[in-house]
Amino acid sequence: MFWVQSQIRGKYQSYSQVQSSLSMTGAEVAQAILHRMEVENVAENREAKSVLQAAAWTYVATVFYAVLQLIQLLIMSRSR
Repeated sequence: MFWVQSQIRGKYQSYSQVQSSLSMTGAEVAQAILHRMEVENVAENREAKSVLQAAAWTYVATVFYAVLQLIQLLIMSRSR
């Protein structure tokens, strides 16, 4: 289980720095949206960042789990 966690963390760390076609990372886009919405409260920004990071981890974990299921299905199909 620790291997899976380290893999997810590593992928998240590398892809969290990938810039979009707007030349901004996802975190920068989220911050820009919050700025446009005039959410300037530091506590709110910190909380929003925490929620966005949790959402990102959920997506990463879901993709990783889907890949593991695909691998399991491929292994099962070969054994038949």
